[in-house]
Amino acid sequence: MSFKELLIRKASIFSLAVVMSMPALAEITVDENTKLNKPESTQTYTAAEIRDILNRAQQMDPAAQYELGELYYYGNGVAQNYQKAIEWYEKAANQGFLQAKVDLGFIYYYGYDGDYGIDYDKALEWTFSAADQKDNDALYLLGEMYYEGKAVPRDYDEAAKWLRVAAEKGHADAQLSLGYMYDQGKGVYEDKREAFSWYQKAAVQGNSTAQYNLGVFYEEGEAVEQNYKKAIEWYTKAAEQGYDMAQNNLGVIYYNGEYARQDYKKAFDYYMMAAEQGNEIAQDNLAGMYYYGEGVAQNIEQAKEWYGKSCDNGYKEACEIYRELID
Repeated sequence: MSFKELLIRKASIFSLAVVMSMPALAEITVDENTKLNKPESTQTYTAAEIRDILNRAQQMDPAAQYELGELYYYGNGVAQNYQKAIEWYEKAANQGFLQAKVDLGFIYYYGYDGDYGIDYDKALEWTFSAADQKDNDALYLLGEMYYEGKAVPRDYDEAAKWLRVAAEKGHADAQLSLGYMYDQGKGVYEDKREAFSWYQKAAVQGNSTAQYNLGVFYEEGEAVEQNYKKAIEWYTKAAEQGYDMAQNNLGVIYYNGEYARQDYKKAFDYYMMAAEQGNEIAQDNLAGMYYYGEGVAQNIEQAKEWYGKSCDNGYKEACEIYRELID
């Protein structure tokens, strides 16, 4: 599916020498990619193969119509053209081609190339049509729609219902979202153990946000026996997938050395990974390491730069320190 923003429950941070915890509630969100979580085809097409696809598409072959839509959407062998992609997806969908319906639901709901092409009425139409055919991505998207209250009135009960159907069929992002709803008591009774269970199901499928949330549960001993080793294990899995909050938390763990051997170099490296992704907390933490020369040679100019970036991203504590450094 195409889902990206991150269900964040809590992040530990430090600012200079101060260690603290910052709760941050997450929303059910999707990946920046506007389509489904499927890899872009690496297949290359010859001119003759593209002509053959076009010929079959013009002869009303729905599979070829969908394939031609894919070529235009990704610019694979043809000039990228989202409008033409949508036209061919719709031709295929109108003949009942399921994947075309699913993709149209996501495209009309999230838009393409930014916010272009959003049409909630069409998104709802195509998503319901695909959900009637029991497509798991469509079932998940319906849950998202009811949660966000865009294409339909917000209804957490309905959101939980549709997400549960998709989650029970193994949809990792639905499992994550349903876990979050149990975590926060939205549409269901708050139940941390149930939240943990759904996060775990998503995490073992490789969902980085669920892996991060498991790390938080194990670190805090919430709904499960506190286990710092497992917390580090799940944070590491998420961090290896580029999850910035997990990278920041690992930085904190290795910086403080409370339940892992203190290692400023590892802390610095993890903070850098997250900071380069724009994580304002990690940017602040990284600045502190430059300021004190911990894990890296002391560099006040670099400290100012990273405090400035953190401040620009809205972290007030970094703004205060940045102003002191430039005075």
